[in-house]
Amino acid sequence: MSVSWVQTVTPVGTTSPAVTGSFTPSAGDQIPVFGANTSGSATTMTVTGTGSYSSLATLLSDGSTGKTLQPWANSSCSGGAQTVTNTGAAGNAMFIWAFEYSGAATVSAQTSVLRSNPGTGAGAILGTSVTVPAGAILLALCTCESTVTATITSPSGTNRGAGTVASTLPYCVTEYAGTGAAIQPAFTCSVGGTNSFGVQQILLQPSTAAPVLMGGICL
Repeated sequence: MSVSWVQTVTPVGTTSPAVTGSFTPSAGDQIPVFGANTSGSATTMTVTGTGSYSSLATLLSDGSTGKTLQPWANSSCSGGAQTVTNTGAAGNAMFIWAFEYSGAATVSAQTSVLRSNPGTGAGAILGTSVTVPAGAILLALCTCESTVTATITSPSGTNRGAGTVASTLPYCVTEYAGTGAAIQPAFTCSVGGTNSFGVQQILLQPSTAAPVLMGGICL
């Protein structure tokens, strides 16, 4: 069994709370979420929606740009039309990226990182190297923390969204399919030599349970 992308929910950026548009996932699928609060490095966020959302890692605070990042997920969602909300303190600028995947038995954060002035070369903005099992997916979000004019791309992987949310926060989301080897997300930006970036990562893994044989039939 392998993990599969189902849909990308349109990202949203607005004064708290930030609420996605309505989307309709299948019951039991996984909803990984990347959140950001750009109103200060000591700010917090809470992601909620239909069912149970949990933070996957502690807050990553960028003291130089006043932004806070955190990945969340609903590991087994309810079916039917729903939204996802990222809430901070009153007046905070909140951002949210949500996705639907199927086939994941576990959803976990991998180490998020901040990169200051990484350079403009292809793949100069690096995430954290992660061993991604066969059938698993590593999902990575790169955001530019210090300018609204950046255009971020990725030299490899499958793009799951890119642009500038609310004309404020440039981003690129890339999906990497696992083969059992180490994968290090990499992004490119023409203004990477003089700006700051954050890379959040979520690993979605299928079940590793061995198949059950009954009467010679693999179930």
